[in-house]
Amino acid sequence: MVAFDISPMDATAYKKNAQFLLDYTRDNVQLLINQLFALPTASSEEGIFAQLPKGSTVIPREKPLPKAKPMTRWEKFAQEKGIVKQKRSRMVFDESAQDYKPRFGFKSIKKAQDDANWMVEAKPGDDLTEDPFEKISSKKKLVKAKQKMREMRNELESKGKKLPAGLVNLAAPLPSQKRGKSGLEKALKAAQKSTASIGKFDQKAFREKEIKEKGIRRKYDSVVSSDRDRNMKMLNKVVAGDTKYDTAKAAKIQIREDQDGAHQANKDAYKAKKLSAPKRVWSGSKRQKRK
Repeated sequence: MVAFDISPMDATAYKKNAQFLLDYTRDNVQLLINQLFALPTASSEEGIFAQLPKGSTVIPREKPLPKAKPMTRWEKFAQEKGIVKQKRSRMVFDESAQDYKPRFGFKSIKKAQDDANWMVEAKPGDDLTEDPFEKISSKKKLVKAKQKMREMRNELESKGKKLPAGLVNLAAPLPSQKRGKSGLEKALKAAQKSTASIGKFDQKAFREKEIKEKGIRRKYDSVVSSDRDRNMKMLNKVVAGDTKYDTAKAAKIQIREDQDGAHQANKDAYKAKKLSAPKRVWSGSKRQKRK
């Protein structure tokens, strides 16, 4: 609640009497209270309260209005089908125990169901060497991973983005298992080159075609003509002055090459001198030279 007094204040009266400002404020507060109690009132145990009208002064916002959050796939589907989200109860009735148990957590119905399903029936055609409980667990993990992928996809799509190209979309349907002609040729070529000899000494089946890989032919210029043309082209550029060379950089490179050559020559001379020098051998207390 805000009160404003836009009437001008008497400056001369304020300068003559310091109490003028306090009296002026008291009168304004008294007017505000009189207008408050002119409104409809309601009494309660704590006292009498005035029912304030709705505000009419528009106060500007500090920050802009938040943008509307885009709907996810599930929210759009639920809105179309009229599905209303309902809070699930924490306790669930267990038919086997004839009692209510927690949905999750300690002594939950999920734990009781896992303990009750201690045996899995083997169906015809099942692999007897495979652990059925491990298979059920892997299926549950796959379902969780797919659900997590759907959530990530929906979140990205709500922001106007898509899943990265290198990320495998587990939520997408599996591709068709049928192979076309090109797929069969690729599989046959991979099978023919899968041995240690890369299919060189393998016995081919009846009417089996050998699929040859088509490489890219590389074109080479003749050595003499290409070197001559290249050198003549460079010489014409140097003579005409069309090229721009960094003389300082070229001088540094030449100095560096000269220094490296001198250093290598000194190393070779030192090695030769060391090899040609006579070796000294100790024999008792006398030093002997051996050439």
